[in-house]
Amino acid sequence: MKLQTGNSRALRHDSLEEVRLPIMLVVTLGAALAVALALKHALPVEAVLPALVILMFAAAAFIGFAGFAAGRSMKQSIFDIAGVFTFVGVFIAAAVEPEQMVGLMESVRTEK
Repeated sequence: MKLQTGNSRALRHDSLEEVRLPIMLVVTLGAALAVALALKHALPVEAVLPALVILMFAAAAFIGFAGFAAGRSMKQSIFDIAGVFTFVGVFIAAAVEPEQMVGLMESVRTEK
């Protein structure tokens, strides 16, 4: 005997949200890893971590604004991903020596 509920569409939508969040998280963190590997080849070694921190925070801000502008159904998932980027950025920032960040900012200033 199969039980029918009047709100089966809402149940399917919730299960899609549960699957969509991990997929989005893996894809965005994979993209961040690809960017980190590209930075490793484009920047001096001592500038990779500070640049990655800046990119993580910028990505978190962009994703957060996208979540703010998104419809109600995706808002929570997008904010979760922005939180993960912020969390990873904070942990990477803890590994960065202050001299590395100053060196990165000075190199950006001299290029202008």
